[in-house]
Parts: sequence; C-alpha cells; structure tokens
Amino acid sequence: MHGVGPAYSQTISLSINETQAINYDKAFKKAQEAGIKTTSLTLHWKDIEKQPGQYENVFVDIASQFYKNNSTSLVLTICPVNMYENCLPDHLAGKRFDDPLVISSFEKMMAWLMARMSGTKIECLVVGNEVDTYFGNSAEQWSQYETFLSSYQAVLQRQGRDVPLGTTVTFGNLLENQHCSHVQNLLKNVMFTYYPLLPNFEVRSPNVVASDFEKVCKKFGRRNLYVTEAGYPTSAKIKGSEANQASFVQNVVSEAAKRKAQIKLVEFSWMNDFGTQEVSKIAAPFNIQSSSFREYLGTIGLNRADGSAKPAWLELKRLSLPKNLP
Repeated sequence: MHGVGPAYSQTISLSINETQAINYDKAFKKAQEAGIKTTSLTLHWKDIEKQPGQYENVFVDIASQFYKNNSTSLVLTICPVNMYENCLPDHLAGKRFDDPLVISSFEKMMAWLMARMSGTKIECLVVGNEVDTYFGNSAEQWSQYETFLSSYQAVLQRQGRDVPLGTTVTFGNLLENQHCSHVQNLLKNVMFTYYPLLPNFEVRSPNVVASDFEKVCKKFGRRNLYVTEAGYPTSAKIKGSEANQASFVQNVVSEAAKRKAQIKLVEFSWMNDFGTQEVSKIAAPFNIQSSSFREYLGTIGLNRADGSAKPAWLELKRLSLPKNLP
C-alpha cells in the first residue's frame, strides 16, 4: 500500500501538542527545526463512527494531507479502549470485543481510515492505548480483546500490509501482568508506555532507564519493541527536576540505540507543558484525587507552557536524533 510500510530501523517520535500559549502550527515548526520527522495521532473509534457505517473525523481529514505534505510519519493510535475508557461507538455499546459485529465494524472503519491516510507513512498502528488499565486482571475480557486484535491482524496479513500492529500497555504491567505479556507475544510487536514513576507519582532516577529497557528486551527476546510514550516530569514536588529530565532524554536515546535491533521506536511525551486549566481537564476522567498526579501531568513537557525550552528540549536538539540513530 502506498505510503504505509514498516518502521525505520529506529525512529524517534515526539508527541507535538498545542497549549493556550502555543498553537499547533508553531509547535510543529519548532519540532521540525529540532529534526523531528515523526509524531503521533490518537483517535477514539467512537469519534470516527458516530452513526453505524458512517465515518467522519476532522482530524483525519486534516492529518491525511498535513503530515504527507510536511514529510512527517505517524504513530497512529486508534482506540476501542483508551486507558479507563471504552471507546466503542454508541451502536456497539455494551457488546463484547469478540462479538462478530464489533469485529466486522472495526474492519470496515479501518478500511475507510487507512484509505484516507494512504499518503502518509505510518510507523506503527496501535489499537488501544494502555488497555491494561481497563481490562485489569479479567482473563475473560483479555481473551475477548485478543480475539478482536487477532481478527484485525489477519485482515492486515491478507491485504499484504506490513505496518507493525500492536496495542499498548503500561511498563509496570508489561513486566508483571501475565495477560499483558500474552497479548504482546500474540501480536509479535511489543508496545508500551514508559514513565519511571513510583505508585505515589514520585519520579525515579533517570538512571533506571538502562535496567528497565534491559528487562523488557530480555523478557521478549527477539520481539520488536515500540515505546509509544516516554516521559519524565520536572516538578520538584514529586522529586523531579529539569536536569533529571534532560538526563532521561539522553539515557532513553542512548539506551535505545544500544538495543536498536529490538527497540524500533521511542516517542517522547509531551513537547510542551500544559497550563493549570488544561491539566485539570486532562486529569478529570481519571478521578485521581492527588496533587502529585497533577504535578506529573503538568510538568512532563520538554518545553514549559509558555514555549520556553527546558534543558531536555535543548538536549533533544543537540542529539540531532534522526542522524544519530541509524
């Protein structure tokens, strides 16, 4: 299929976000100037198919042209599930993921979407984000979702599409939850989000990157690994700092480079900090009554909310990522 192919031998991506102070075009241009050639687009299934069999989404319409025209590839995430949220369209609400109607409806929606995005290079296709937070330890729900994913994997294979397919789970559960391991092995591409935090949202040392990456590489052998989100907060209230965030960026890049035979992609989240009101909006669906959680959400950007650079952004530019990671 034109425009869609396998990921590069190793890719560094950046989640480019606008804020109240910085619009998307300005942020995107700044990312381009830093050498970033890959970003992400996340869409909920229910926001694409609001009526049965009718597909429309303004972000798809914009992205299908914008990224192609700017020679930018995508980490494309389509969410039947996004963290704690079930994102099935209204007409499928309450149905099991292995219901034949759910499976066939997803295949039809994806056929429309992939046709619309045919001019854009897709580094990997992610179906569901941090799904472990939704399915937990329910063996039955995991089994249903595996059937759903396997069915779509078979569709891609029949169509001869070689875009890497996966679903993301959190780093901690990737290592500890047997259901997470099983679904990743099933799809052959291991995809996970990586924020080195303690349960109370205090941040660990940036020096843990090497051992954390080694654990995943060892556990999954020759599987291809995709770190679809990597972030490090700078708030001192949760033991973060701007200096440690810069070290985190450097460590992630260097440790991924050492393991380039396995680690195919890393995406840093986010480009810019959000303001207080934006953080409150993002935090609301989680229903986590913790100031530390808000400190984490509000300070993982590589730039401050006003657009001024943190040391981590300068480190990203210094590394000239596309040149340094063959």
